[in-house]
Parts: sequence; structure tokens; C-alpha cells
Amino acid sequence: MEAWKRILFLGCPIINGTYDLVDNGLFLNDLSIHDHSRDMVITNTQALVSWNIFLGTILFLHILNFVWLQMEEVMTKKYNEMASSLVVDMDNRQEVLQEENDRKFRSW
Repeated sequence: MEAWKRILFLGCPIINGTYDLVDNGLFLNDLSIHDHSRDMVITNTQALVSWNIFLGTILFLHILNFVWLQMEEVMTKKYNEMASSLVVDMDNRQEVLQEENDRKFRSW
């Protein structure tokens, strides 16, 4: 049993990403240069960042599309209101011109 006191266990934790590092209270420099966990952390972190950028871009495009559709709806509504008021103005203008023509014709 004296020999058991002299055994030293050498091992490394299984680290797949930065969350595993934080959970184990480690830093990237704490890992061995020859340990594959260092490469896994760097690769997974880059993949996570790329994925977040992709999702952010998709979210931005969805928001932009939503805003565009809302703006298009408002513009269509305003255009229809302006067109209907223009028709009313043209009808009124036509009536006024007709009355002026009638008055001029009667004055002859």
C-alpha cells in the first residue's frame, strides 16, 4: 500500500468548447499543446461564431423583409388614398369646368 501513495495520475479533461473550459475552471493555456482538446475548442468556437453570424444575418434579413412588407402596405394604402382623392378632385374640377362652360355659353 505504500506504493499507492506514489502513483500520479496524468490525464486531461475532455473539452469540446469554451463552455466546457469554463465549467472545469480552465483556460485554453491550461491545456497541453499536444492535447487534441485545444484544437477542438478553437474549431468549435470558430464554428459557433460562424453559426451565430449566419443566424444573425438570417434574422436581419427576416426583419428587413418584415419592415419592407409593412412599408409597402403603408405606401399602397397612402397611394390608394391619394388616387381616390385625386379622382374626387378631378370630378369636382370637371363639374366646375362644366359650370363655367355653361355660364359662358349662356352669356353669349
